[in-house]
Amino acid sequence: MNKLHNLEKDINWEEIRVRITGKLPLTLRNYTVGNLNAMNFIRLLYIQHLYKLNEMELEDKMIDRPSYRRFAGLRNADCPLYSKPLWEFRRRLEAENMLGSLLQEFESMLTHKHTEADRLRMAS
Repeated sequence: MNKLHNLEKDINWEEIRVRITGKLPLTLRNYTVGNLNAMNFIRLLYIQHLYKLNEMELEDKMIDRPSYRRFAGLRNADCPLYSKPLWEFRRRLEAENMLGSLLQEFESMLTHKHTEADRLRMAS
């Protein structure tokens, strides 16, 4: 199993969406391109951060890896991903000085939820 699957299985995405998108400026909170919304882009940025991928590498992996698509909230294999909208979302976050802190908080929430779920499984 990969890192994304291990993280994803115990995550309450709605709780994370509310906390993370609530910190975004309105223009980024409402950012959409095709089927992708701000939370999809944040998940994509986290995958990029976790695996140290550039936008083009991520786009290639999204085609090849169902686990990446699932983690990003993309249930359709044919949901297009374009590196330019992801680059634009990243640029806007950087302009607001939010990229680093947002990824840190996202990672902290994922890790906390995953650790909590592991502890509960071990206790039962």
